[in-house]
Amino acid sequence: MRLRTRVAVGLAAVPCPHCPCLAAAFSRDGALLATTSGPHVLLWNPETRALLATLGGHSLTVTSVAFSADGGILATGSTDQTIRLWDVTRHQPPRPNP
Repeated sequence: MRLRTRVAVGLAAVPCPHCPCLAAAFSRDGALLATTSGPHVLLWNPETRALLATLGGHSLTVTSVAFSADGGILATGSTDQTIRLWDVTRHQPPRPNP
């Protein structure tokens, strides 16, 4: 946990391009960090501190982020009163079940 905290502090020094960060979550394996930035969610590689993707879709500020247990789905909640699910392996909404 100490490594994750140190990495998160280092990433916090990188300004969010849209708004202040209100929530953050690590994937269970620590390979991804999701942070909020206004109506967007930023996906980071905590090891390299590289921004991997910017997820858009909410119309107002995103206030919560949480990864599924397997780390493949990210749930985001917003003040626009919506919850969105993202397939973080493809950086987009998950495909519907057949």
